[in-house]
Amino acid sequence: MPLSCPRCGTSNTDGAKHCRRCGLTLETAARAAPAGRPRQGLPAAVTKLESPGAFGSLLDILVRAGFLVLFLAGCFTGMSGIHHTNDTWIALATGRYILEHHEVPTTDPFSYTFYGKHFFNQNWLTHVAFFWVYERFGPAAVVIFFWLLTSTIYGMMLYACRIRARSWTAALLGAAVAAAASRHYLDIRPQISGYFLLAIFCAVLHYFCVPRPRQRWWPALLVFPILFVWSNAHGSFVFGYGLVAAFVGCWGLSHGFRLFLKKMGFTPGPGAPASLAQVIAISGATAAALVLTIAVGPYGWGNFVHPTLVGSSQVFRNVAEWHPPWEDIRSGLPVWPFWTAFYIMLGAVGVFGLLRLATPKREVAAKGRVVREPPLLTLFDLALVGMGLGMAFFARRFAPLYYICATPSVVTLLARLAYGTAPSLRRYGRVALGVAGWVGAIIVVRMTAGVTYGELVTKYLPAPQFNLLQRYTTAEQNPFDAMELLRPVKGPIDILAEWTVAGLVMFELPQSRVCMDGRSQQVYSEEHYIRFTALFDPQRQDPAQIRQFLDQPWVNGARTDAVLLRYGSYDTMPLISLLAGSDDWVPVILSPRSTLFVRRASTVLTELGALERAGRLHWPGYPSIPATRGFVLLATEPPELERALASMRTGVEADPAVGLLAYPKMQQAWQTLGRPAEGVAFFQREEQRLRTVPLPLDEKQRQRLVQLANICLQQLQRAPSGG
Repeated sequence: MPLSCPRCGTSNTDGAKHCRRCGLTLETAARAAPAGRPRQGLPAAVTKLESPGAFGSLLDILVRAGFLVLFLAGCFTGMSGIHHTNDTWIALATGRYILEHHEVPTTDPFSYTFYGKHFFNQNWLTHVAFFWVYERFGPAAVVIFFWLLTSTIYGMMLYACRIRARSWTAALLGAAVAAAASRHYLDIRPQISGYFLLAIFCAVLHYFCVPRPRQRWWPALLVFPILFVWSNAHGSFVFGYGLVAAFVGCWGLSHGFRLFLKKMGFTPGPGAPASLAQVIAISGATAAALVLTIAVGPYGWGNFVHPTLVGSSQVFRNVAEWHPPWEDIRSGLPVWPFWTAFYIMLGAVGVFGLLRLATPKREVAAKGRVVREPPLLTLFDLALVGMGLGMAFFARRFAPLYYICATPSVVTLLARLAYGTAPSLRRYGRVALGVAGWVGAIIVVRMTAGVTYGELVTKYLPAPQFNLLQRYTTAEQNPFDAMELLRPVKGPIDILAEWTVAGLVMFELPQSRVCMDGRSQQVYSEEHYIRFTALFDPQRQDPAQIRQFLDQPWVNGARTDAVLLRYGSYDTMPLISLLAGSDDWVPVILSPRSTLFVRRASTVLTELGALERAGRLHWPGYPSIPATRGFVLLATEPPELERALASMRTGVEADPAVGLLAYPKMQQAWQTLGRPAEGVAFFQREEQRLRTVPLPLDEKQRQRLVQLANICLQQLQRAPSGG
């Protein structure tokens, strides 16, 4: 009598005891089927961690709700991380350029050092999407757009876990851990689109790993649009092609091994559930996406080659996020969430494995129920875990890639191990997990809500002008005040800024060009990166090399017009001190948030002087600002000595530390005006104030100021009086 396989639905008419496709023992399945129920198209086996109806409906609802609440808490944690990211602003600046010029730039329009050189932008489609959302709906909409992408990633992980493990309990728990562990790794930059498309792509491939009575081939057509869009949205698209190769390769190996076992007289186990038609459709859709990407993409075949250059450069791999997770570099992405999730996975597999060994009972037919087969693990699952771990170990930035690829396979393994445990253990274990889910969700939500409120609200109570996008990208670390001052300047500004800030400069000051930014190998050379980073490394700083770098003519003879730095950090203080001691640079802003130096006699400084005289500059309200306004009036034509002196005196009274720069300029102004006696009186009072009045200065600063004031006093005393 022909039997239909309850797992895959294949009709076996040759009297075989095992399904010719998946290897299921048919006699056991036939005996398990209740009388009067048709065997054709028996539903796929569902693995559960409990026996239905063991507890009251209310308790069952509460237990299930615990798993759901924990998953939602994990999603909330994973999508609410605050990051200082340069790539957000690079994306917005590039998206604006593409929409304004109606072309994808293949040469660099944003730097003065590599202007016109090849620009390999594999993220251009994401850049367009980010700026389109920004322009149409405002800055906050970009954050909401990020939340939608992130929630879709977690939803796809949940879907893949559910169809593979056939257990909502296992799926919700596994996806919750993966979502929470992603908090420090998903942020508002182009890589989010790569992970978004990867999650959808993995869900499609997992769909083909589930045995079904009828294996439809048409879902394989989804492979084509995913890969084609991905190839223009983010450089990680090459990993999608690697997944296809792994899927097809594992399918071929699995079926080849089953044929070998049959020829050797052994009974093969279940093979890869995907049908030949599905594999052919997946391969065809992949080939079509590859051909179209090469034919119409802006970079042709180079689009597939460039990602290998990014990961192979040892120079650019010095960036913190490219280091493996076991290296302690004391900066960049934290690795504890990755290791926590990794050890949870290992611990869960170990515990479930021991429970399985302690109670090695097979599921048996009872009360007319169908024998429930455990969820199927395939060779492709092993490949997914291996590829995900390999990428995460290669660079810590790829931790989400491991979560997305490996979580459904690990959850399937756990559900398979749980299948062999005693029913009572599964029932009580499920209740315990439900209680733990409620407790964990409450703890996670309270902690995340408190941290998020502090980072997005409390921190900005003194500065409410920052919008949600600026807060989400840690606006307090960015020199917005200096950029606001430069905004009225209409001429081009060639700005040297830290490369973690340069993206913001590109977006906020579209008339400017930067020295280097976070696009790294997309534009710049390794030699340029080494020279640039040496500017901010106190152990590699050489004053002669810094001056050579700043004075070097770049493309079309451009030289650095302005140096914009975050003030007071360990990395920038030596450079600030060097610029402050140079007559070639004028300090325009000296503040706790940012420092701005502009080259003397540059067109930028000339325009700043004209704007200051016209009252059109928006100066920040720092105590030192009156002094630096005086510096600008002195350094630009025509110099306004009286107004500059008044400004510098006000600044020195408000911020004594600025006297290190102001005292010599004030002394020179009094000499030029022919009123040295006025200057002598000022420096006598200033020396007395520095010696007797408590001021916010350390002893070393105080001594330097007293010494400098005394020098200026002596020079003025020797200067002749006149008009």
